[in-house]
Amino acid sequence: MHVIGRAIIGELPAAPLGGGNDGVPAVFGIFIFIFLVVFVLSITLAIYKFSQTRQMAMKKGASEGEATVLALSGPVGTAAAFVAPNPAGHPGQGPASTETRIREVRALQSKGLITPEQAEARVDEILKGI
Repeated sequence: MHVIGRAIIGELPAAPLGGGNDGVPAVFGIFIFIFLVVFVLSITLAIYKFSQTRQMAMKKGASEGEATVLALSGPVGTAAAFVAPNPAGHPGQGPASTETRIREVRALQSKGLITPEQAEARVDEILKGI
Protein backbone atom coordinates (compact mmCIF):
# COMPACT_ATOMS: atom_id res chain seq x y z
CA MET A 1 0.00 0.00 0.00
CA HIS A 2 1.06 3.54 -0.73
CA VAL A 3 0.39 6.50 1.50
CA ILE A 4 -0.25 9.76 -0.31
CA GLY A 5 -1.05 12.64 1.95
CA ARG A 6 -3.59 11.26 4.41
CA ALA A 7 -5.20 8.80 2.02
CA ILE A 8 -4.14 5.20 1.75
CA ILE A 9 -4.24 3.92 -1.80
CA GLY A 10 -3.91 0.31 -2.88
CA GLU A 11 -1.95 -0.85 -5.91
CA LEU A 12 -2.55 1.41 -8.87
CA PRO A 13 -3.78 -0.37 -12.01
CA ALA A 14 -1.54 -0.32 -15.07
CA ALA A 15 -2.62 2.00 -17.88
CA PRO A 16 -4.00 0.30 -20.99
CA LEU A 17 -1.77 0.23 -24.10
CA GLY A 18 -3.76 2.96 -25.89
CA GLY A 19 -2.92 5.54 -23.25
CA GLY A 20 -6.10 5.18 -21.17
CA ASN A 21 -9.28 7.25 -21.26
CA ASP A 22 -11.05 4.78 -23.55
CA GLY A 23 -8.56 5.29 -26.40
CA VAL A 24 -9.25 9.02 -26.88
CA PRO A 25 -5.59 10.11 -26.70
CA ALA A 26 -4.57 7.36 -29.13
CA VAL A 27 -7.16 8.53 -31.66
CA PHE A 28 -6.05 12.12 -31.16
CA GLY A 29 -2.42 11.09 -31.79
CA ILE A 30 -3.39 9.30 -34.99
CA PHE A 31 -5.34 12.37 -36.12
CA ILE A 32 -2.31 14.62 -35.50
CA PHE A 33 -0.05 12.21 -37.40
CA ILE A 34 -2.38 12.12 -40.43
CA PHE A 35 -2.75 15.91 -40.33
CA LEU A 36 1.03 16.40 -40.33
CA VAL A 37 1.53 13.95 -43.21
CA VAL A 38 -1.12 15.71 -45.31
CA PHE A 39 0.31 19.12 -44.41
CA VAL A 40 3.87 18.16 -45.42
CA LEU A 41 2.62 16.59 -48.68
CA SER A 42 0.62 19.74 -49.50
CA ILE A 43 3.63 22.01 -48.98
CA THR A 44 5.84 19.69 -51.03
CA LEU A 45 3.32 19.64 -53.88
CA ALA A 46 2.99 23.44 -53.84
CA ILE A 47 6.76 23.89 -54.04
CA TYR A 48 6.99 21.34 -56.86
CA LYS A 49 4.21 23.03 -58.87
CA PHE A 50 5.82 26.44 -58.34
CA SER A 51 9.24 25.28 -59.54
CA GLN A 52 7.81 23.43 -62.55
CA THR A 53 5.69 26.42 -63.62
CA ARG A 54 8.67 28.75 -63.27
CA GLN A 55 10.94 26.46 -65.29
CA MET A 56 8.28 26.06 -67.98
CA ALA A 57 7.86 29.84 -68.30
CA MET A 58 11.63 30.36 -68.50
CA LYS A 59 11.90 27.73 -71.25
CA LYS A 60 9.24 29.66 -73.18
CA GLY A 61 11.35 32.82 -73.06
CA ALA A 62 10.19 34.62 -69.91
CA SER A 63 12.73 36.40 -67.75
CA GLU A 64 13.30 35.18 -64.19
CA GLY A 65 11.03 37.89 -62.80
CA GLU A 66 8.25 37.18 -65.29
CA ALA A 67 8.53 33.45 -64.63
CA THR A 68 8.24 34.02 -60.89
CA VAL A 69 5.18 36.23 -61.33
CA LEU A 70 3.56 33.57 -63.51
CA ALA A 71 4.33 30.86 -60.98
CA LEU A 72 2.87 32.95 -58.14
CA SER A 73 -0.31 33.58 -60.15
CA GLY A 74 -1.61 30.13 -59.26
CA PRO A 75 -3.54 28.00 -61.76
CA VAL A 76 -3.91 30.89 -64.22
CA GLY A 77 -0.14 31.41 -64.25
CA THR A 78 0.46 27.70 -64.73
CA ALA A 79 -1.91 27.67 -67.70
CA ALA A 80 -0.28 30.78 -69.17
CA ALA A 81 3.20 29.29 -68.82
CA PHE A 82 2.04 26.05 -70.41
CA VAL A 83 0.06 27.54 -73.30
CA ALA A 84 2.10 30.61 -74.27
CA PRO A 85 4.89 29.56 -76.60
CA ASN A 86 6.74 32.81 -76.02
CA PRO A 87 5.53 35.78 -73.96
CA ALA A 88 6.75 38.29 -76.57
CA GLY A 89 6.10 36.25 -79.70
CA HIS A 90 3.24 34.52 -81.42
CA PRO A 91 2.32 30.81 -81.48
CA GLY A 92 4.35 28.83 -83.97
CA GLN A 93 7.06 31.46 -84.32
CA GLY A 94 10.42 31.88 -82.70
CA PRO A 95 11.30 34.71 -80.35
CA ALA A 96 10.21 38.15 -81.46
CA SER A 97 12.89 40.47 -82.79
CA THR A 98 14.29 43.19 -80.58
CA GLU A 99 12.57 45.83 -82.67
CA THR A 100 9.19 44.10 -82.36
CA ARG A 101 9.53 43.72 -78.61
CA ILE A 102 10.42 47.40 -78.17
CA ARG A 103 7.45 48.41 -80.35
CA GLU A 104 5.16 46.28 -78.16
CA VAL A 105 6.50 47.99 -75.03
CA ARG A 106 5.97 51.45 -76.58
CA ALA A 107 2.44 50.45 -77.62
CA LEU A 108 1.66 49.41 -74.05
CA GLN A 109 3.03 52.73 -72.84
CA SER A 110 1.00 54.76 -75.35
CA LYS A 111 -2.18 52.93 -74.26
CA GLY A 112 -1.43 53.87 -70.66
CA LEU A 113 -1.07 50.26 -69.55
CA ILE A 114 2.46 50.82 -68.21
CA THR A 115 4.23 53.91 -66.91
CA PRO A 116 7.09 55.57 -68.80
CA GLU A 117 9.49 54.35 -66.09
CA GLN A 118 8.28 50.75 -66.54
CA ALA A 119 8.61 51.10 -70.31
CA GLU A 120 12.18 52.41 -70.06
CA ALA A 121 13.13 49.62 -67.66
CA ARG A 122 11.68 47.00 -70.01
CA VAL A 123 13.39 48.50 -73.07
CA ASP A 124 16.70 48.52 -71.18
CA GLU A 125 16.15 44.85 -70.29
CA ILE A 126 15.39 44.01 -73.93
CA LEU A 127 18.51 45.86 -75.12
CA LYS A 128 20.69 44.08 -72.56
CA GLY A 129 19.62 40.78 -74.13
CA ILE A 130 21.11 41.67 -77.51
